[in-house]
Amino acid sequence: MMMLAEIYLKQKDETKSFEWVKKATGLENPAAKLRLGIYYEEGDRHFNE
Repeated sequence: MMMLAEIYLKQKDETKSFEWVKKATGLENPAAKLRLGIYYEEGDRHFNE
């Protein structure tokens, strides 16, 4: 799931990346939890780049 999130992020589709990160956190993936924290910390800044 995190690979899909990274692919979408590289394609500048932050919304789909965020969705896959949230799914991966449900599986207790530590990398997903870190990425989700970054998304929440950055808020709209990341999505408006």
